[in-house]
Amino acid sequence: MRRLPKVLISLGLVLGLAPLAVAIVADRADDGPEVPSVARPDPPPPAVDRTDALRACRDRGTAALDDPPCLRLWSEERDRFLGVAEPEDQHDPAPSLPSISPPDDTRPPQGQD
Repeated sequence: MRRLPKVLISLGLVLGLAPLAVAIVADRADDGPEVPSVARPDPPPPAVDRTDALRACRDRGTAALDDPPCLRLWSEERDRFLGVAEPEDQHDPAPSLPSISPPDDTRPPQGQD
């Protein structure tokens, strides 16, 4: 019976120090695979301040509708606002519309007698 307390104390020390040993071994920096760092993307170029040009086109009124620089400026601002990144020459003037097809189920709806 005298050995039981000594065994329990030894077992408690081993079980108590095991997590500490695992934490020390796991914390070493030279272990494990090398993880490459992710390169940060380049920041977007600063936005060009076109406020004065837009105001000038606005102040021209309906005459700006026939002014090619105003039309080009409005087009660029619209594309920037909508997030369109493709140049004007590659723009498809007639986008395809989604097809409207009948549902696969040809049974009449339930509850209509």
